[in-house]
Amino acid sequence: SVTAALDAAIAGDEPAAGQTGRIGDCIMRIRAHFAHCIAGSGLIHVAWPKPMTSDSAKAAVTALASDWSVFAEIWRQNHQLSVVIPDSPPLDTTVHYRINTIPDAPPRKKRRGTMEMAAKGAARALSASSRLAGREFVKLAEPLGIHIALSSLHTSYVGIQIPLNIQERPLDTSTVSVEKQLESLPAIDYYSLCVMTIILNRSEGLLKNAIRSRGHAYGLGMHPKCEDGHLSVYISHAVDPIKAMEAVWEIMEYLATDEGWNESIDDFQLNSARSTFLFRAYNGFPQSMASEDAFSLLCGFSGIEQSLLWMRKHIESITTSSLRRAFNRCLLPLVSRDKSVPMLYIIATPASYAEPAGKFVGKLNDNPYGISFKPMQFSVLDPLITI
Repeated sequence: SVTAALDAAIAGDEPAAGQTGRIGDCIMRIRAHFAHCIAGSGLIHVAWPKPMTSDSAKAAVTALASDWSVFAEIWRQNHQLSVVIPDSPPLDTTVHYRINTIPDAPPRKKRRGTMEMAAKGAARALSASSRLAGREFVKLAEPLGIHIALSSLHTSYVGIQIPLNIQERPLDTSTVSVEKQLESLPAIDYYSLCVMTIILNRSEGLLKNAIRSRGHAYGLGMHPKCEDGHLSVYISHAVDPIKAMEAVWEIMEYLATDEGWNESIDDFQLNSARSTFLFRAYNGFPQSMASEDAFSLLCGFSGIEQSLLWMRKHIESITTSSLRRAFNRCLLPLVSRDKSVPMLYIIATPASYAEPAGKFVGKLNDNPYGISFKPMQFSVLDPLITI
């Protein structure tokens, strides 16, 4: 498991070959989370899935701090110090841990030097296999829908997730430079998808017109989550959640046709959405320059300048053809009739939708995509629930 593999890595053991990819992916996620926590709340909460001694908890946090220090030095060697990055995380680190029973501490091997560990860890973390490993979508035998009726709700909410496995950032920068990778535009599908979601999400876009203008729901959004391995679609404040979902399906089916695509997507739409993307990307930099530079470093770039070059080069290279390729690859699965394509729908409604029993779920199951909806009662679950 990932937990066991990380446990072995922290203990200094060499992982099995089959676990290398998952360890590298976890390291990248930890580094990204690390940078975002520093930029956000200034507090890092380290939770462990098993009882720990205070020494073990301290070792886990110390490893993160040491990693930061090594990469900070690399950053200094490649940048003029116009932006200062600290030797250690600029925060007071508090470790929360709970000990039910005092475990016997396992024998620890001699730790390798910090630079050696960081170099080997970075090579694994930035390799192609490790950057893409561990991002598998939740394993489902068929598309699944969950209906939750809550007495506290006065309107409905819909959340949809479908698998997403596309490249966002450079891979294996230890052997292939970012500049060399840019020649083939490896993340063009990701940035095309981002621009495509802007076209669909904007106030005058197809989805907003199909849902909000018809009075089915107020809020709508599409978000590619590459690190989590899925594309998220949300619909909020829905008056009729079923019709809102049907409107999403309708637009996807429409854009899948040559007529629908040619009438809806052109160079004007592309250039407008491209400008919106760049404005959003650059707008927050003056307030978060240091954290963005640190995050760029942790993502495999030499710094914020290279990160911006990567983004700008991809954005400028998008065409309507690349938009359509991204649509077919990433959005069209929303209307797949292949029941082997995993999809997850979660619908939360007011309690009145549960009466009479089974009627609303029956309507949900009357869909052409083989999505099997089931009711879920919170009363039979633990007080703390993660969906």
